[in-house]
Amino acid sequence: MADTQKTVEELMAEPSCSGCKNFAKGVLLVEGKNDRNVIYQLCKARQFIKEDSTSDCNLYKKDNKWIGFCLFECGGVDKTLKELNRLIVRFSDRTSRPDKIGVVLDTDANLDKVWVRVTKLLKDYDYLLPKDPNPAGTVIDGAKHLPKIGVWFMPDNKNPGMIEDFIIDSDMFDFNSLTLTCKCVENAEKEGITTFKENQRSKAIVHTFLAWQDKPGDVLSWHIQKNKIKPNSENGEAFRNWLTRLFIDEP
Repeated sequence: MADTQKTVEELMAEPSCSGCKNFAKGVLLVEGKNDRNVIYQLCKARQFIKEDSTSDCNLYKKDNKWIGFCLFECGGVDKTLKELNRLIVRFSDRTSRPDKIGVVLDTDANLDKVWVRVTKLLKDYDYLLPKDPNPAGTVIDGAKHLPKIGVWFMPDNKNPGMIEDFIIDSDMFDFNSLTLTCKCVENAEKEGITTFKENQRSKAIVHTFLAWQDKPGDVLSWHIQKNKIKPNSENGEAFRNWLTRLFIDEP
């Protein structure tokens, strides 16, 4: 991601998203484009967001209350945590700071290490945190004027991984397709023609499968939209429930 990536407060000052500009009630910070697009399609398929929402803004008004969140792609774990810190520390005016902030993070190799970074950041603002991440997704109420915070570690808050692990673990492929794709990747490894690192195996598997579909090379979200990857799964439901606890449920 280029250094010209806009911050959340810069986006909130733009007229393109009236919900963010005027109310800024909920922001969901994600690392990359695939995360943003897959999460948007997942929420749309599960009817968590309105049909006419966009991939950036999923805020809508219900019973005179703003519900949902705006998606913000940060560009990696470091920038995501930096943006979270910026949101907490910069917005001293409660009317311009999000009431609720969600963070979705990859844990490619070490979930515990990323959790330590998150807890260190939040403890500086006197958030009371559990010893370990909640397997159902962590949600922390803010003391005094602080925003409510939610943290989801890909793929399932228990094991290291990324958005592709989430897709595989969520049974978004049918079993036969996944089995055949895994065999192809394994055969390629045996032939010595692969160079991917072990913690990126899921990425190799998912994108091998996508290479066999119409429009190979297209983004993950397009294949979800076309039902090649099906967002109806237990993990998908757990993620949706976490979003509900964070952005919709009242304290």
